[in-house]
Amino acid sequence: MPNTTFGSNLQDLVDEITRLADIHGLSVVVRFAGRDFAETLAAVMNFRPVAVVNLGGLNQEDQATLATSGVVTSPSVGWTAGSGADPNFLIGQKMAEELLRGGSRPLVYAALLDQRTDPYGPGRFAGLEAVADAYGLPRPARIEVPLDIVGATLALATVSEEGSSLGVACYNDDVAIAVLAAGRTLGLETPRDLAVMGMDATEVGQLVSPRLTTMEVDTTALMRQIAADLEAVSKNSAPTPISDGDQDFLTVIEGETT
Repeated sequence: MPNTTFGSNLQDLVDEITRLADIHGLSVVVRFAGRDFAETLAAVMNFRPVAVVNLGGLNQEDQATLATSGVVTSPSVGWTAGSGADPNFLIGQKMAEELLRGGSRPLVYAALLDQRTDPYGPGRFAGLEAVADAYGLPRPARIEVPLDIVGATLALATVSEEGSSLGVACYNDDVAIAVLAAGRTLGLETPRDLAVMGMDATEVGQLVSPRLTTMEVDTTALMRQIAADLEAVSKNSAPTPISDGDQDFLTVIEGETT
């Protein structure tokens, strides 16, 4: 697992992987990857695992090294929901399209200000850029938002101009709530002056006012592939790729912030 902020969705994934592993008499060790892929790979190899579920902490070269050592890497096929594109790129695109639904406006990616890494941000930012180019908008800005009102306000103020309207795609719902609070402090009206899109569809995002527009990711296809891979490990057989076609794995939860 990448050394990133551990939200409820990642926790649910780990819990489900642990349940599946237990069915086959396997134990799960969670390892957070460092910035050095080689160091992470060496640490994983020291465990002598029968399988590694890679949630983004190992690159393709490392996965190939594990394969030559007889270690199965799951998911055994890249999880792209049948699209052939980076899922985070698709997330960025969909966020941008939702933010522009109410009219043309500059786009911003709001990352979480955290010492840990954001492995999802570059792909999502690229998706924002692609949509901005298609609409003839300026290149999206990127800000880092802490989860406190003073810091969040300072971060938003760097991209907010009087009389302008912004569309802000956020790392997760927590960041989106911080951006909304900052917008109120700056006197911005939502969604007229400040459209905000969260990520992860958390319960708390639906309790705040205005109710948060957010995105839900369906990991059903991912979990089916991991389940099939663990089944193959238990039977000492080759993993079988499972195709889910071109199903849409992203759902926009429409709130009051776009």
